[in-house]
Amino acid sequence: LVAPHVFNGYWELHLVVVAVGFAAVVSLFLDKGSLTRPLTRPLPSFSRWAFSFVAAAGLAFASQQLWLHKQDQGYGSLESKRGFFGVLHAYEQDVGTKDHYRALYYGRIRHGDQYRYSKFRNIATAYYGQGSGVSFAIRLHPQRLAGAPMNVGAIGLGVGTIASYGQAEDEYTFYEINPDVEYMANRYFSYLGESKADINVVIGDGRTSLAKQLSTEGSKQFDVLVLDAFNGDAIPVHLLTEEAFVLYWQHLKSDGVLALHITNRHLDLTDVVRQLALKIAKQVLHIENLGGRRTSPNEWVIMTSNSEFLDIIEDKKVAKTWLHDPKPIFWSDDFSNLFDIIK
Repeated sequence: LVAPHVFNGYWELHLVVVAVGFAAVVSLFLDKGSLTRPLTRPLPSFSRWAFSFVAAAGLAFASQQLWLHKQDQGYGSLESKRGFFGVLHAYEQDVGTKDHYRALYYGRIRHGDQYRYSKFRNIATAYYGQGSGVSFAIRLHPQRLAGAPMNVGAIGLGVGTIASYGQAEDEYTFYEINPDVEYMANRYFSYLGESKADINVVIGDGRTSLAKQLSTEGSKQFDVLVLDAFNGDAIPVHLLTEEAFVLYWQHLKSDGVLALHITNRHLDLTDVVRQLALKIAKQVLHIENLGGRRTSPNEWVIMTSNSEFLDIIEDKKVAKTWLHDPKPIFWSDDFSNLFDIIK
């Protein structure tokens, strides 16, 4: 109850380990029955003194490592913020150079970064660069190619990188469950503030927010809806069920595009998504990008029934060929099994 209000990171475990070690060493000398107490045993055994020395050395080493870990996290640190959903850490590197950048991490998972040099400032980086699936979904959408305004939604804000694709009269709506993410994105990154599009951030669970909007405001009629919540160690399964996808398509136009970011070290989401696409009679494209100097390797699945868009992607030859039929993995609100998708 106290730690979240006192620490900006998960330090209580480390401190307790050090404190217990310190208490163990001290107790050896304060306990009147201890063999290390000179008044009771003028000549304490060598083993007892050796144990005390090793314990003290171990305590000193643990304290040093804790200090070094804290110093390492503090290098280039802009701010660490701990909340209900975990610890967010913003930091910057290469200050004063053309490669000066800022990054946002949630635990060990990167949520995005941005270069500060004016030439690179508004370039999409990380998983969202020019060769990524979301880039193609937005830049090659027939609506964009016709020069018409686009209505884009995204579940998962990160640092707001996707907003860099916004053009005048576009509308971008981000759904973000963690209010601290919005705070960090606005304070240390400029994608949202400098986007040409009209930006709106809805705080709350993405699926719940979309369901509420559907009942109170009707369909958002998105041209593109981006799902960007699956690259962490614990994925929100409720966003990958049949019922959730029915909701997404109630908010998409009939020729809309659903773009799913599925880059993940441990889980393979392709079969889950392909089976869901079959359920709702949509086609799916698999787009992988190896990344570059300012982008990261990324994997996307694009779902749509927009034949014009599919033809454009086919001409660009950016989609991978599926090498096998999807495994029979069917997720609903009543059933899901993460063991089926472990890599």
